[in-house]
Amino acid sequence: MSGNLQFEHAMRALAAKFAGELPHKLDDIHALYVAASRSDDPVALLQTLRRSLHSLAGAAMTFGHPHITDAARRFEQRVADLLVRESPSAGTITQLRSALDELLDSYFERVGATQDDSNPAEITESSTWPLFFRPPEPEDFSGNWP
Repeated sequence: MSGNLQFEHAMRALAAKFAGELPHKLDDIHALYVAASRSDDPVALLQTLRRSLHSLAGAAMTFGHPHITDAARRFEQRVADLLVRESPSAGTITQLRSALDELLDSYFERVGATQDDSNPAEITESSTWPLFFRPPEPEDFSGNWP
């Protein structure tokens, strides 16, 4: 197998892994938002949230999901802006909800669901996922990847 073909297969496997982990990453981001909004000292949680969003934006871009990249970057910037304030409070953190909703909507739009329909981690059936989100089938590694 040539080096280019090996690289292509490795990238496909990584893209499939990213797609499979995406619902859980979104759950983690949601949990960080909720924890920060309920915390008396949310700075560390907001910093972790910002790093998670930054990582998600980069990975989503790498694996061809610009809609998630854009939403994650906007959310990350809003968190970063909030961290510039000396003491973010629960009231100011709730202002981030629209950015969280935008990120989740960008995901659900791609899987044909809404936030009201399900939790991101519950969307796991390959048949309901668009090709770029569904986990690969063994025959997908035959070199016929779209």
